[in-house]
Order: sequence, then structure tokens, then C-alpha cells
Amino acid sequence: MEPYIFLLLGFAFVLGSIFGRLSNADLKTSGVRTDGIVFDFNGNPNAFSDSAVTFDDPDRARVRFVTDKQEWITADIENGFGFSISKNYKSGQKLIIYYDPNNPKRFYIESGVSQLTFKLLFAVAGTASIVVGLYKIFTLQ
Repeated sequence: MEPYIFLLLGFAFVLGSIFGRLSNADLKTSGVRTDGIVFDFNGNPNAFSDSAVTFDDPDRARVRFVTDKQEWITADIENGFGFSISKNYKSGQKLIIYYDPNNPKRFYIESGVSQLTFKLLFAVAGTASIVVGLYKIFTLQ
């Protein structure tokens, strides 16, 4: 049974790396660049002020920025695959934001973590898990 768990996890990781969305990263080239801040954490400006925020956190970081049309946008950070892997967001932290001028609630936050790198790590981990699973299947016979 154990080798099949490795295979299942491996295939899940590889498929996740292939089909996982890269969010709004295209806005880095096609969007409008502006500065923003981490406004709060779902209504609580003090929550997680000293901790990392991850994509499965119920208290997501919320950002605020102003568009070229002087429209204030306040929305949760949703950077998709690889969201804030090693970033610590703090209330009041400045961010570089790229937004869609036709739909400013669609935005991308520049981060120090490449989403493509994260997908590649998922693929490598999945491949390694598949190799271990196959090795265990063929050495147990």
C-alpha cells in the first residue's frame, strides 16, 4: 500500500504543477503599476502582524491601493499558486501592485517568490515521490 501512496502524491504534485494557475502574473507586463499597502487582515489591522500569511489562512492579508482614476481598491491578496511562500506581510507594509485598468480588482502583487519556481519545486517533489513509489513497487517483488 505504501508505494501507491508515494505514486498518488507524486502524480498529484506533478499535475498540480502543470495545471495550477499562475494567477494574474500576466499583469506584470500588461497592467498598470502602482504602490499599495497591506491594509489589514480581514478587518483586523493587528492580526498576524508578526507572522507569515499563507493561502490557507482564514485571515488573509488585505491590500489597498489607488488607481490612475483615483479609485480606492481594497481587496484580499490572492496571488494564486505559490502565494507568499516565504514572505511575511505586516500591516502597513508597502507593496508593488500591477492591476488591470478595466478591472482594478484583478491585480498582481510583486513578490520575492517566483510562482514558476514554486511550480518547478512541486514538479521535482512529485517526480521524486513517483520514483520512490516505483522503486518500492519493483524492489518488493
